[in-house]
Parts: sequence; structure tokens; C-alpha cells
Amino acid sequence: MNQEQTKIFVLLLTIFFAFIVYLSGFKNNKPTCNNYIVNVYLYLALTLSLMGLFIYHIPWEKSRINPIIVIIFSFLFIILLSIQEQFQSSMTNVLLSHLYWFLFLLTISAFTWVYFKLPIFKDYVNNAIWMVAVIFILMSSIVYIYPEFFKSTYGIAMGSLLLILLAIIIFELTMIFTTNYGRTQSYRYVSYLVIVVFSIFISYDTSRIFELAEKCVKYPNYPQSAISFFLDILNLFVRIVSLRSR
Repeated sequence: MNQEQTKIFVLLLTIFFAFIVYLSGFKNNKPTCNNYIVNVYLYLALTLSLMGLFIYHIPWEKSRINPIIVIIFSFLFIILLSIQEQFQSSMTNVLLSHLYWFLFLLTISAFTWVYFKLPIFKDYVNNAIWMVAVIFILMSSIVYIYPEFFKSTYGIAMGSLLLILLAIIIFELTMIFTTNYGRTQSYRYVSYLVIVVFSIFISYDTSRIFELAEKCVKYPNYPQSAISFFLDILNLFVRIVSLRSR
């Protein structure tokens, strides 16, 4: 599939998922709790296709936007989305959460396009997508088999995973400024650890949506739930592509 065909495919896929999301996730033009878990996955599919739309339809490679500015805005929008209520009280909040979700995807595509378009990475994209899909399905399926285990260990596990992630970030920042980190064996080992961490995050994020589905009463924040999965998938994808390209 060449780039023009990919652009058309991604556009049609985005329109399709947007239509299905509206049919399943909304009632009387308002978010509904009906089919909560299915709707989160549909929003995830729309999130992925929308990012693909931004990557392939916007010529980021020709843009002169400062990457630091883009990263700052990306963090801003994900923070604004994260502090929104999980179940919202008004349609104004619903619209805001969708706006932050849209703008976050737009800004993050401004620096993730390199993994899809640069020759050093793009040959490994399809393989990485399949690997991430297998990991996602496997780690989600485990939760369906052992839901009580993940529910009972959620707090301890998430706290531990976040501490490990923080330690990885500090270590990598130190290595980046002191060594040619991307070419070291340490990068490979840390990347394997990152893949394990975000694979486990998928399981606990799946457990989280089970819990939210039981609590849902009014105006679920589907963009927020979908972004949690999206960040797991994006981190897995970036690490796998980076490892394969070395």
C-alpha cells in the first residue's frame, strides 16, 4: 500500500469509526453508559485512526514548528484531559474533554510522524503494529480470565508501575545527557523493561474500565479512558520500532 492509498484508507477508517462511535456511544446526542466497555474500545480505535489521519494528511516533515513547543502543548492537553471528571456533569465538560482529546492527538502526531515516514523506521511499522496488537489482545484477555486478581491488586500494582516508570525516565534522561544512549546495550535492556511495564499497564487499565463500567451513571468520559490505552499502545509501538531499527 503506497502513501496515497494509506491516506485514503486512514480517512475512510476514521469516518467509519466516528460513525460507529456515535451510534454506540451516544443517545440523544449525549454520551451513554450503555455498552461502556465496547465504547471505550471503539474510542480507542477512533483515537488510533485519528492520529493516523493527522500523521499522513498533515505534512509535518515540512513544518518548521519547534518540537519543544509541540511537546509542551501535548503535555498541557493530556493534563487538561486527565483532570476532567471520569463521569461528567454537563455537556460543556463533555465537549471540553473531546476538544482536549482532539488537540492532544494533533500535537502528539507532530513528533510521532517520524516513526511512520522516516526510512530508518517505516520499514518496521507493520511488524510493530502486529506485535503491539498481539500484546494488547493477550494482556487484555488475561483480565477477562482473572478479573478479581487485577481488581484486588490494582492499587499496589499501579503504584509500583508508576515508580518503575519514574525511575526509567530519570535513568534515561541521565544517560541521554551523558552518553550516546541510543547506541548502548543499556538502551536495549531498558526498552525491554519498558515493553513489560506498558504491557502490564494494559491489563490494569482493562481492569479499570471494568470497574468504571459498573459505576457509570451519566456522561462517561470516553476520551479519557481511551487515551489511557492509547498511551500504553504508543509507548509499546515506539519502543518496538526503535529496537527493530537498531
